[in-house]
Amino acid sequence: MQYDGRIYQLIGFTAANAWGANEGPLTSSLTSFARLSDPRRIQVEPKRLSIIDLNQGMSIDRFDQRYPSTVPLKTLALINQVDEGGQLPGGALVKRVVGNIGR
Repeated sequence: MQYDGRIYQLIGFTAANAWGANEGPLTSSLTSFARLSDPRRIQVEPKRLSIIDLNQGMSIDRFDQRYPSTVPLKTLALINQVDEGGQLPGGALVKRVVGNIGR
């Protein structure tokens, strides 16, 4: 497809045995490509990882209070490979998610 003087190739793929279930959503997403005009969506900042060098151990809950993320605590715990309520050791590099989209 040509858009703003550039040529794009959009591809959708799935396992052969899942084509029946995925054909509709893939076709829909590939044919929905259009200029973005909604100001709320244009101003969206992508979520990004920020790495914190933890100088002292603390719970994932305390980490979230001290270094707020834009994802739920459950997700924060998952990306840091600890259980909710789990402990993060001092000296660890801990991920937080930042971006202007709320939880």
